[in-house]
Amino acid sequence: MGSNVGEIRRYGGGIVGPALPGDPAGARTPASWPVSDPPIPGDIRANEAGGTSPRTRDRTAVTLPGFQTAPQGSIPVDRMFDATIAPGASATLITIPVPQGVMLTLVGVGFDSFDPIALAYLSWSFLRSGDPDREYTNQTAVVGSLREPSPIVFLMGNAQTFTLVLTVNVGSPVSYTYGARVRGWFYSETTG
Repeated sequence: MGSNVGEIRRYGGGIVGPALPGDPAGARTPASWPVSDPPIPGDIRANEAGGTSPRTRDRTAVTLPGFQTAPQGSIPVDRMFDATIAPGASATLITIPVPQGVMLTLVGVGFDSFDPIALAYLSWSFLRSGDPDREYTNQTAVVGSLREPSPIVFLMGNAQTFTLVLTVNVGSPVSYTYGARVRGWFYSETTG
């Protein structure tokens, strides 16, 4: 046979790729090539809860990062404070006033203490201008840390005040020092 340029090489019954001069016969398929069919355009099964990934056909959860991504022009918010709290007492650790015409989105919350046992006695609540938020009231402090805040979704309208309140259970044997951190961003209602 003459030149193999433009011919298709076959390996193990599957198409390997175009034949090129000087390529060894029976070249292996590169490891980076997909091993299953590509996803069908518009197939959103991979993004549904418990759905299967169209690429791997397994039950791997696929999460879209939309709520964790700040919009263009947003102002980052990353507040961290600590306080020593006695058994049965509460403390306001973080207060963030939201200016007129601006929205606040919080995407992470974390807690820590010098003694990890102390977190078992701690609960936390978010307040919207002094009123408890129904989704984040009396939550146990077993989520996130100061280094890696746990993902949350908390949106707050303009001209309100966000407050994080920590409460220590009366069963706590001593006062502990607790740290809290919230992360998110401010963004304009007209551009975000």
